Amino acid sequence: MSDSGRQPRVEVQEVQLQERSLSAAHDALTVDRVWLPMLVWEDVRVEMRTTRGLTMMERFVIECLLRLDGCGSEDLREIAAIGPELGEWLLTSCVQKSLARRNGDLYHAVRPACEQALERNELPHQVEQRVDILCFPETDEFVLLDDSCQFLQQLRQIQSSGNCPLPLRWQRAERRELLDRAREEGRLYGSRAGVCVVFCDNAVIKDNQCPAYYAGAELREAVETDWAITLIGRRARKKKHLPASSSENQDGAEIVRLPITLPVLTQLKRLWQTMYAAAEDPLRGKLKRMGLPRVERHGAMWTAKVDAAAAADLAARRLLSPNVELEVRLDREVEFSVPFKLVPCDKESRQAFTRDGVVRRVLAAAPHDMIAVATESRDFTLEEVCCRLWQLRFYSTVYQLRQDQDFRT
Repeated sequence: MSDSGRQPRVEVQEVQLQERSLSAAHDALTVDRVWLPMLVWEDVRVEMRTTRGLTMMERFVIECLLRLDGCGSEDLREIAAIGPELGEWLLTSCVQKSLARRNGDLYHAVRPACEQALERNELPHQVEQRVDILCFPETDEFVLLDDSCQFLQQLRQIQSSGNCPLPLRWQRAERRELLDRAREEGRLYGSRAGVCVVFCDNAVIKDNQCPAYYAGAELREAVETDWAITLIGRRARKKKHLPASSSENQDGAEIVRLPITLPVLTQLKRLWQTMYAAAEDPLRGKLKRMGLPRVERHGAMWTAKVDAAAAADLAARRLLSPNVELEVRLDREVEFSVPFKLVPCDKESRQAFTRDGVVRRVLAAAPHDMIAVATESRDFTLEEVCCRLWQLRFYSTVYQLRQDQDFRT
């Protein structure tokens, strides 16, 4: 399994500040794109714990065990005329079910187990079932699929983005060994994972490669029970008969985003968090070169103090906003985004952010309300607002604001 405690060396290739979407979480590191090896094993045999109701004969034998200070087949014959062979078989089966202990020819009740069986009128037992399992080789994690038919149908709609080598520990290994080890170490997930006793699948993994998908997810600070992962890939549409001169894409492929809900994969989540944590120092260096040397991180949220010089530098490239997203691309084409707060820390920077707040409201206003919105602040003139819009290349908005003045007769 991957050593998530050891931080890998990563290179921050690109950093951008972008508008934060309305749906973006304020307490989450967002994995926008990451390489996710994943495959499905179908019809895996496994012994599962379950229960069944007591038969009348079993109930009678359990009551005898509880009432008699040692019960044998002869006692069953005298009480209920049960033959010695059947009586011995019934008592032996109680030992096999951990309801009794044998001492010579007599059987003694395991009282807690017997009393519970009578109270619930049921017995635990094991049954072999076949299950479909979603496998994550990178972290040796497995998910027992509940509604596997629907999931597999959805998964077949999207093509994997490529293949990646399976870890050496998987190659030529028996599937049951990997699954039993994961069950013992708490890396088997799903609503039925807790009732799995032992896997019986002797199939040997013959492939050396595994399908891989591009995926995205939110890594929240809060404790979660379910995890939404989005698979990103191509889906083939039905081919059309197109004329030779048609410029439409002949293979009919389109990019699709397939959301799936899984239990939280603890190791995979930790791996992605570790990858991001390894980029923190290089990221601070990038931000410093962008004119943001005073940066702090609290959980998923980053905060930067912005002085006049930094505000002027940022304003030359974008409309200023205190709440943005920091988009980070690492060397392996891994892309993250995190909530990022820009805090103006002097008079000039505060004025710049306030001015751009007015500009933002102007851009969102209906055409007949633009002039009123642009002049509602006493801190900035209409000319200053128009000048800022011109810098940002919103030329049509400037024409609308100045048309009465420019075309006055």
